[in-house]
Amino acid sequence: DGCAAAATLMTKSRYRHSTRIIACICSFLAGLILVAHIGIGNAVTTFLVSSFVWRLPPKSAVVTSIIVGGWTSFAPFLIHLLILKDVPIALWVMGLPGVYLGARMAPVVHERIGIVNVLAAFVLFLVATAVLMVST
Repeated sequence: DGCAAAATLMTKSRYRHSTRIIACICSFLAGLILVAHIGIGNAVTTFLVSSFVWRLPPKSAVVTSIIVGGWTSFAPFLIHLLILKDVPIALWVMGLPGVYLGARMAPVVHERIGIVNVLAAFVLFLVATAVLMVST
């Protein structure tokens, strides 16, 4: 029966949608804990959510996480620049070429290394950072 098949498809679609919403909420809470306690940045958290929850291709996930990291740093930068006046402009500008080159190279390197190896590197980084934070 066509109506029963359509109803089943709608139910599966709603289930997938609600599962994604729950995954996004859990990712948000995990990111909140990771960023605050371990020092994992919003770019890494965005990359993981983009890869696993939203199923973005690795190239898009890397670029998205870099852009999110930049935009969320913009408001604090303006506060420190215009209000607190404590930004070492020369040091900040000196880092821009590295950021630019990293943003250009990251998708290519990620594609050549592969998603499994990149995620394994992130896991090693997370574990090493957690051990360092706990031991000091």
